[in-house]
Amino acid sequence: MKTKMSIADKLLNYGILINNAITDVEIANALTTYGYNSEKLNRGKSLLEELDVLVKKQIREYGEQFEATDNVNNLWKTANHNYMKTLKIARIVFKQNQVAHTALLLGGLRKISLSGWLHQAQTFYRNLEENADFQASLAQYSYTSEKLASEKALIDDLENAKNAQAKEKGEAQQATLDRDKKLDELDEWISEFTVIAKIALEDNPQWLEKLGIVEKS
Repeated sequence: MKTKMSIADKLLNYGILINNAITDVEIANALTTYGYNSEKLNRGKSLLEELDVLVKKQIREYGEQFEATDNVNNLWKTANHNYMKTLKIARIVFKQNQVAHTALLLGGLRKISLSGWLHQAQTFYRNLEENADFQASLAQYSYTSEKLASEKALIDDLENAKNAQAKEKGEAQQATLDRDKKLDELDEWISEFTVIAKIALEDNPQWLEKLGIVEKS
């Protein structure tokens, strides 16, 4: 069964084929007879160079996406640690206060999804911030307005990090599409070139070997 080449292998093998076709005078002259002049060969080289740039960009974009994801996870861990402690205190403080219980979403489990969790946490801190009586009640447990504001700021940072992560994810996906499109163009060019090269160089198998084209016996 024929093994599918990786993109890295293609860059290497295609580079050998194209560069040797351009730099080897005898091979270049033989190919010219069949329409593959320097302009046409340089088109293949340009496709190769463009693909190399897009491959590196795709790797970089995914690295940035992974970094953004790590940032989200780290912020979420810290924010959740603070929120859950404050939530437990609030459930005690407002045990008999139905208005606070409803406004702060004190009942039920916390959402597993980040978007659901953010809604609960943002509602909690925003409604605390906007209600002086709620803040006064929590202040008895050393939850000052400054402490609550600090915890809320971390929630805001998490939302911004989530948005940045989504942006990086989109850019990584687009980079993959761009890379694959360019690879398809180069694959097509190589496929057509290989057919012509086999015809142009059939009397000189060693020249085909220089291009990395080995005829099966």
